[in-house]
Amino acid sequence: MTVFIALFRGINVGGHKKVKMDVLKKLHESLGFRDVRTYVQSGNVVFKSESSDPAGIARRIESEFERAHGFPAKVILRTSGELREVVRKNPLQSQGGKEAKFLHVVFPAGRPENAATKEFLNSYHGPEELNAAGKELYIYYTNGAGRYYWN
Repeated sequence: MTVFIALFRGINVGGHKKVKMDVLKKLHESLGFRDVRTYVQSGNVVFKSESSDPAGIARRIESEFERAHGFPAKVILRTSGELREVVRKNPLQSQGGKEAKFLHVVFPAGRPENAATKEFLNSYHGPEELNAAGKELYIYYTNGAGRYYWN
């Protein structure tokens, strides 16, 4: 069995599109997933599946979610092994003086093209530090997240 982490987009953010975690847990159990666990009110669900097809699993979850709730929600899936790699590949971990609370990892649905990623990284000139590794984008908010500094 493969352990997956489902990262729901656009639910439980700022009090909008609230979905209780026990409801998400039951939805996943109804799809036949095992050992389903949720994490706080995050919209993140950990489960085991006999299928190892992330795209197919995500489509099943998204379809059942929309049927049950009346609005769509995108689901990004990662395996437990992929999340271990996200931690291992963190380009900032070897840099002293970095506070973990200022590091965010963006999980895109697919793998961005190398040329597009390179162009994006080269064109950004803000205070944040941006790094790409694998499918993920690592952002270090040098001044803290949610703070904007305009010149």
